[in-house]
Amino acid sequence: MTSIARRSQLGAAGPDTRRSHAREESWEHVEDANGVDESESPLRLTFGNPREALHPLRAIADRVGQQVEQFAEKVDHWKDRGMNDAVKNYLSTVELVKSFKTIADDTVKHLNKQHGSELEQERKRATQRRLKTSDDRGTTPAAIQSIESDDLGFGVQAGTTLQDLQHWQSEADTWELLRLLVEEEVGDPRVDRQQEKEDEVNRRGPVHRYTPEIEVWERFLVEDDQARGRKLILNWLEATARHNEADANSVMERLQDTGRGQGTWSQGWLDTRERIKITKKMSANPRQHAASVRATDRTRELVTELDPDAVTRQYLSLEKVDDQYEQTIWLAIWVMLRQGKTWEEVREWCRERNEGWRAVSMGMAHATEGARTCLEGAYAGQLWRRLCFVAARQGGMNEYERAVYGMLSGDQQTVDPVCRTWEDYLYASRQLVESVNKLGAVAVEGKKPMKMIQGSLIGKYFEDLLYKYGVAISKRANSEGVKSTLVPKTEVEAEEAYMTMTEDYNALRIVVHAYLLLNALDLEIPSEHRPDIENVLAGYIDFLRLAGKIDLIPTYAAQLSPMRAEYTLARVLPDIRDVGEQRELMDLMRQAKISVGDVLIEHYEYVLTESSLGEHNTPTIKRYEFLEPTAKEQSIWPGQRIKLGFLPNPQNISADEDKLVRAGEWYMLLPNAWNAVFIPLTIILKRFLRSGRVGAAVALCQRMPFKTVSREKSRDFLHIASGIDVMEEYQEEEDYEELLRNFVDQLARLHEQRRSNASDACHPAVEQMREQSRVYYELQQLVNMLIALDKWRKAEKELVDDNNPRKPADSKATLRKLFDNVRAAIEPLFSDFLTHGIDDAELTELTAIRHAYIPEILFAYLSVIHSAAQLLTREHLLLSMQLATVVADEANSELAEAFVETGRMGKLVGVFAENSKMMLKLAERKGKVKGRGKKRNGETLEIWEVRARN
Repeated sequence: MTSIARRSQLGAAGPDTRRSHAREESWEHVEDANGVDESESPLRLTFGNPREALHPLRAIADRVGQQVEQFAEKVDHWKDRGMNDAVKNYLSTVELVKSFKTIADDTVKHLNKQHGSELEQERKRATQRRLKTSDDRGTTPAAIQSIESDDLGFGVQAGTTLQDLQHWQSEADTWELLRLLVEEEVGDPRVDRQQEKEDEVNRRGPVHRYTPEIEVWERFLVEDDQARGRKLILNWLEATARHNEADANSVMERLQDTGRGQGTWSQGWLDTRERIKITKKMSANPRQHAASVRATDRTRELVTELDPDAVTRQYLSLEKVDDQYEQTIWLAIWVMLRQGKTWEEVREWCRERNEGWRAVSMGMAHATEGARTCLEGAYAGQLWRRLCFVAARQGGMNEYERAVYGMLSGDQQTVDPVCRTWEDYLYASRQLVESVNKLGAVAVEGKKPMKMIQGSLIGKYFEDLLYKYGVAISKRANSEGVKSTLVPKTEVEAEEAYMTMTEDYNALRIVVHAYLLLNALDLEIPSEHRPDIENVLAGYIDFLRLAGKIDLIPTYAAQLSPMRAEYTLARVLPDIRDVGEQRELMDLMRQAKISVGDVLIEHYEYVLTESSLGEHNTPTIKRYEFLEPTAKEQSIWPGQRIKLGFLPNPQNISADEDKLVRAGEWYMLLPNAWNAVFIPLTIILKRFLRSGRVGAAVALCQRMPFKTVSREKSRDFLHIASGIDVMEEYQEEEDYEELLRNFVDQLARLHEQRRSNASDACHPAVEQMREQSRVYYELQQLVNMLIALDKWRKAEKELVDDNNPRKPADSKATLRKLFDNVRAAIEPLFSDFLTHGIDDAELTELTAIRHAYIPEILFAYLSVIHSAAQLLTREHLLLSMQLATVVADEANSELAEAFVETGRMGKLVGVFAENSKMMLKLAERKGKVKGRGKKRNGETLEIWEVRARN
């Protein structure tokens, strides 16, 4: 299967009749044999075409910061890892994810300097919202806003916000999660995981009736992979809470708002105690307990004792400030539990505040130092866990106290009311991510991009996220009547959450780099889903294109499948117009081990297929007309003349035509290539001429003149110091001999052959190069004929127009020079012109071009001869007779065929007759004709002089 046919699987254009199979095979063969240049030079490019990009990303394209380049740099170094070495591949991939986290951590540090105080204020407000919400007992509070924002920026810039800081912190957590999962689930290939578990179990010895319960729990974690994975996620959730939520001390600062100072926050229920004392003093018998104590606001009855169980035992209340104190301190303890503090840390914190009994009530179940509070095993402290369950369900002064004991006993019903975020619910329930996402309180938050990414990693369905995300990117890129150049259209329906995700560039960047990491570690992806999954990479490449980061694109294109990489890069090339930038991008593609030749082939086919010059878009013209009839009194012309300004301005070609011209220019950058350069140039020029787009043909010939192309590419191909024009007859010139000697010397050194042997091989090589480039050379000659005729007509008008005030004094001299140019340009027509196609298909194309242009060109030439004979000298009419002889010569049968097949032979004879009449008229003016009797190559006009002697 050819590379072109293979690409059709991606939605690219398949092969068509524009190129013969022989020319196609020779093109690819030449490129495959070429070497590559490994030099590197970064691009600096700002050109882009936003109309063809993923339009929802345009608004933030100009906000891309330096991190995008840092990520690309890390990937660029990583891609050269030892992919065939499992150990090196694993270690380098782990280092890459660590480097991503480092970038995020550094960004957080920088942003924290700008927005740290804002973050602290936001955390305090979140704590206040928690406490205010919990005042309404028995109700489940609504989830507070996630740390994510729907309007996230990117990069550390002057316009950053608190949301940027929160995003980057969340991203750093995501990279840490990915690292933990890679190390746990993939692991170092050098380690036998099963043997390691067996060794650990053997070291611990058998379980017996006296084995501590904590030891049983730890042994369980060693043996059960799923449990160990869940424990890993819990640890990660605790770590994220430590830097995303206020800590216990910050929570306690809220007590200062109640009127208590720093020194009174650890002295218990001061206001209730004071109210009890006042009531006792006012009672009839102060030594007895007051039968009833009313609150200061007289709205409720207070406890009469101050032990910790008084409220639940007496079913009475505390003073409002004490109630707030109680609620706050239990919130602080809940925060410590949520953040994974050890029992020793919780105990010390409570002891500092004279609340040691609270730590005792939570920590009696523990048998080891450093253990987290009652989360170490299913059987540890069963009786105590039951007591905690009763305290959670039947006791508790507020929801946070109930939640703490619910956490200790494993009672989710009493924990859910204090959960505020997606992470809280996931931590408290240990349920699967899909189940958590169905909870009404966090359903919206669970659909935020970062939560979707984290959830897919935790739930082990990242490949499913990739597929759905790729489908959504395709839908977004090809929506609203827009057709994406990089992302093929899909018929699969996209989910709304993933459609929303396509609008967040940060999510796209994270998913792309996570995909690269996991794919390197053999992420299992169904083959039928891979094209849609690769849309994610293509979408990121499209964003880099839009943002002007063209130099980063090869790094990511190299991670695509070979065909998709060629497909994608081919659609990026039209954005790059500067030759230096084109050369640098090709160097980068080679360094990324991407086939530059295949990319250029795909690029050419894409541009041609998408343009109005496709095989089925524009039929071959029957005739390119640029002559106009003249009146009989205008005897200076033989009944017709060239239209003034018939040649289109090559500077005003269409966008389609310009893309094709630039597609040809790219091939000049192929090293050591000859045929691979001239094949596309020939195809493009044939297409322009076949469709009558002469302006575009002129533009191509001006920007890629044969002489320049030949000199440049022959220097590379023949390995000589100075290039040559292979169509010139250098054999008679000294410089050609010098070039050959240099070429021979180099061949001799390379192949260690005698100089004479190398010399024998030189001429056939040049001759082969001529044959391979001949069609392009002759097509360019055809274009030069039209250019010469156009210039003649403009100069002719200036000389004929007697009213022209700008008529130059030396106009006839200029006209003589232009006539010589026309004659030289036309001359190739008379010698086997455009008859050397590579196969029958190309011969058919060349025949169609000859029929469309040659008759009109010869008629124009005869018109030029006719007027030149009158404006300059009648000697020019001899050329008309010579032309008649050439057309009649069987050696030039293709000329006569062009007139016969187009039905214009009669008209040609008529023009010859007009020129013959002009000879007679000019002969009658013999007294006025200068140069009478002069001969041109033995020819004379005297036989046309009608005199008695003749």
